Amino acid sequence: MNEEDYEISSAHFLLRDDEANGKGMSINRSGNDNNGEDYYNGNEHGHISLGEKYEKENGTNFNSDNEVDMNSEGVKSKLDHRGVVLNIHNIIASANLCVDIYLLLIAVSIRNAEYNPSKINTLIIRLNKPKCTALIFKNGRIMLTGTKTKKDSIYGCKKIGKIIKMVTNDCVKFKNFKIENIIASANCNIPIRLEMLAHDHKEYCNYEPELFAGLVYRYKPTSKLKSVILIFVSGKIIITGCKSVQKLNIVFQDIYNVLVQYKS
Repeated sequence: MNEEDYEISSAHFLLRDDEANGKGMSINRSGNDNNGEDYYNGNEHGHISLGEKYEKENGTNFNSDNEVDMNSEGVKSKLDHRGVVLNIHNIIASANLCVDIYLLLIAVSIRNAEYNPSKINTLIIRLNKPKCTALIFKNGRIMLTGTKTKKDSIYGCKKIGKIIKMVTNDCVKFKNFKIENIIASANCNIPIRLEMLAHDHKEYCNYEPELFAGLVYRYKPTSKLKSVILIFVSGKIIITGCKSVQKLNIVFQDIYNVLVQYKS
């Protein structure tokens, strides 16, 4: 799905109540959305709620989007190597909607949104299906975190695109999706001699037990494959920095083969 364009369909049930009834809400799009005194939280009383009336009348829920079956086969958040399971905890992904976004308008038009430009000049939107958090930038860039599969990440970005198109009526497209980082962990179930590992691989390792209990292993066999691995004496490891599940699996297998050599 990389580098492909997707037309984003509308979802009218996401409209706030007065917009769904045709009353609308006047927003000056030429205004300054950088006012540090303005703070919009979709969960606050007196601001926005999405189409609750629509949900009651039509049995449709904001979080019930059946476009993607999240339980379909082939969607995995676990990898297995020699009986050791690697669990993916978080995928950080990015995409571009190819449109300039008026963040204030989005913030006052949907729920589960937070916008406080005095702290950070981005819009925060939280979704429940998939469970994730999105940072929306004015230039149309999306940073999505909290998912555990690539399919969920794509689905979350496209759902954000639907919301923005529905509110702004702009021509929104989904492009340049890519995974920025994958965070995973595993328990190798073998105690590790960290001191010896740090001595033999000192060009890759940083181990200071008086400051941090884990060993930091900077894995970089090639310029395109690099990762940072936290290794603990109990055999538990945390892997970060991979940009695909395939690369994550390679790193996991390689570091496991190293760790078994330092079993205590």
